[in-house]
Amino acid sequence: MLVRLISLSIIAITFFFGLKPFNFVSKNDVHLDSDHAALVFNDSIKSDNSIIQGIANTENDLDFGETPELSILLELESHGIPAGLGVILTFLDEHNQPPLIIAQWQEHIAMRSRRINKDPDKQYVETGIKNCFKENDFFTLLLSSSSKGTDVFINGNFVDTHSWFHLKDPDGPFSGRLILGNNAFATQPWQGSLKRVALYSKALRPQEISSAYSSRIVEYANFEKSKPSLSAIRSFGPALHIPKYYHPAKRDLLSRRQSEHLSEPLLKRDIAINVIGFMPLGFAALIFSASSRKRTDIRSSVYALSTVILSSLLIEFLQSYLPSRDSSQLDLLCNTAGGAFAVLIAASILPRLKKWL
Repeated sequence: MLVRLISLSIIAITFFFGLKPFNFVSKNDVHLDSDHAALVFNDSIKSDNSIIQGIANTENDLDFGETPELSILLELESHGIPAGLGVILTFLDEHNQPPLIIAQWQEHIAMRSRRINKDPDKQYVETGIKNCFKENDFFTLLLSSSSKGTDVFINGNFVDTHSWFHLKDPDGPFSGRLILGNNAFATQPWQGSLKRVALYSKALRPQEISSAYSSRIVEYANFEKSKPSLSAIRSFGPALHIPKYYHPAKRDLLSRRQSEHLSEPLLKRDIAINVIGFMPLGFAALIFSASSRKRTDIRSSVYALSTVILSSLLIEFLQSYLPSRDSSQLDLLCNTAGGAFAVLIAASILPRLKKWL
């Protein structure tokens, strides 16, 4: 009986650390900057509280129609350098890859546009704008895209033309929910403020913005505090939803993204933790199973391996609902490998274990 209790305790401890911290509900880190009437995203990350993140999105889809033209106007400022890519604006549709991403990478703007008819590994066309961000300094970014490419304007001044890059896929229209301050899975938070967001169904120059009301798809500007949540004074299009409690717009169960960065030191550390952390579970599962006199050694090992695999699957499933955790295929593989290795070691000494039990 004591052996079983010890084994169950080890299994429970593995689940505890696999799901720690247990913050299934966390406040959404989006608040109002009253001085600038702007939305502030993910300021808690600056205080090393990466558990709390922020996101805002439309609850309904935006329809971009058949035209190849699209303009995006952003009035924004950065509050720091993101760890990797900080997504300012993106969309969520029925495909795995979003149709458009506008993000901050270091001091630069990064843009990715999806081409749905291309090979899945080559769906994105990418470009960027260098040295856009100066901390605590609002600026206006206008991206004006047509069949000839995308013109870039900063504070009303022409910067460059990216002739190979289009905000929209030239091969077809797209529709989707607008997401601000993060990606759909809430794994690439951006630290900054948005004073204005506007999308237009035609290519525009800065002097045409004020008279382009008829071509507006959506516009949000001049945010204010209202009960029970934040809202935009000037808005056009689907309502911008800023939830009180943070949750991703889309759950990312068993993603592949971590395996793309195996050289990162932190990821190597996570691999080691996931492998070593599940070894006590495998050992305890075999001891628990072998403590039954009715089971053969082979059956005990099969039960223990099944416990390891199912436990890892359950933890990864639950982690997809935790704001601070990522659910990935790599974690599942490492957890299972560590637990299975422990089962094999324990199985090799099972006769002595049984005598001890």
